[in-house]
Amino acid sequence: MPTSQPSAAILTSGYNQGPIKLLLVVSSSKIGALEALLDTYVEIGEMIPGLKQFDSIFRMCPLVLEVLELYICDILQFHAFAMDVFTRPGEFLA
Repeated sequence: MPTSQPSAAILTSGYNQGPIKLLLVVSSSKIGALEALLDTYVEIGEMIPGLKQFDSIFRMCPLVLEVLELYICDILQFHAFAMDVFTRPGEFLA
């Protein structure tokens, strides 16, 4: 009865290496992008607790509060872009 396992010659042939290489390149770029995204979220998360020390300034000075609003808007815009990248990866990741 023949085995269903491929021979070593088939696995090492150039015919199989092209698709495997393509798969590795594509998956590594997506994994790299995901790792970069997660690292960025970690950085953002580490910054937010530090803003607590400026709580009284935010309450007393509306102009400084506007800067905080811009900071939060930037985070939300970044999040929206990240959602676009990972919901439509073919347009952004090669």
